Amino acid sequence: MPISGISQGLGIGGGSAATISGSPGGGGAFANTLSCSFDATAPDSLQLASDETFSGVYSLSLWFKPTDRKNFQTLVWGTGNDYVQLYGPDLGAGRYALTRGYATITSGAGVYDFDAWNHFMLVRDSSNVVEAWVNTSSIGSASKSGDVVITSLGIYGTGTDTFGGLIDEVAIWDSDQSSNLSTIYNSKVPADLTALSPLSWWRMGETNTDSAGTAVALITDVQGRNNFAQADASKQPVLSTDVAS
Repeated sequence: MPISGISQGLGIGGGSAATISGSPGGGGAFANTLSCSFDATAPDSLQLASDETFSGVYSLSLWFKPTDRKNFQTLVWGTGNDYVQLYGPDLGAGRYALTRGYATITSGAGVYDFDAWNHFMLVRDSSNVVEAWVNTSSIGSASKSGDVVITSLGIYGTGTDTFGGLIDEVAIWDSDQSSNLSTIYNSKVPADLTALSPLSWWRMGETNTDSAGTAVALITDVQGRNNFAQADASKQPVLSTDVAS
């Protein structure tokens, strides 16, 4: 899938950020200790038990650490051909981030780092303006109305443009969280999102009883909606203690 239209946009949003405190599910201090490691050649992936479909305002937040230098790598995919991808090995004008379906947005070069943790956020507001950020810097905005879908992590469709690296702390809202971007980013240290009331939040390991180095078949949604992120036996990511800190 070729890149088209390299562009950069201006930021939107505003308002005051919420204060993050407490712990997900109650009890104990918040700690980010695990992530999921995806092998692009397996290819590892996680599929939601049920598609998440948004017809109006929504927000998506996740952390990613790319370690594979292959070209197109998918972070998020939806059955309506909606996707968020990384493009370009660490050569010259590489390292683009882009969205299609959710909106047509393509960053300038060098917006994310290999072998390092990065944060991605995507928001559609009440005016159907969609904006994307990498590490709190806007990579562009565009108008997009109608349904959008979130189906899987780490893979495009059934097996192409797979992601190689780690993914952590994936959350979605049916609200505009752009005013809370800096709070969610938290100086590049994943924060407790409880006070922001995400619709679903996949911690990517902390709610599992398995230990680091174990392949996982299922990641629970800590918000209790039972929309598990699950993997086929041959495509299970591995729990890792490599987390943003």
